[in-house]
Amino acid sequence: MDDIEFAFSQITFFLDALQENNNHILSESDKDNLAEVRKLISQAWGLCDGEWRQNPLRKAVSMKGGQAIIS
Repeated sequence: MDDIEFAFSQITFFLDALQENNNHILSESDKDNLAEVRKLISQAWGLCDGEWRQNPLRKAVSMKGGQAIIS
């Protein structure tokens, strides 16, 4: 689970740096998109965290028909 937490923290760090360093050239649409991405990343992080706490032996995530399957 530490790898997943690290990955999500790195994604969050990247998004923060992207906005901070490019805020002067981002359009309102870009800023809205970044806000939406942050929201989705936060939700995914919480879902993964909850799933791995309940089932610590599960580590594989696959996609099937647009849905994430954790096995």
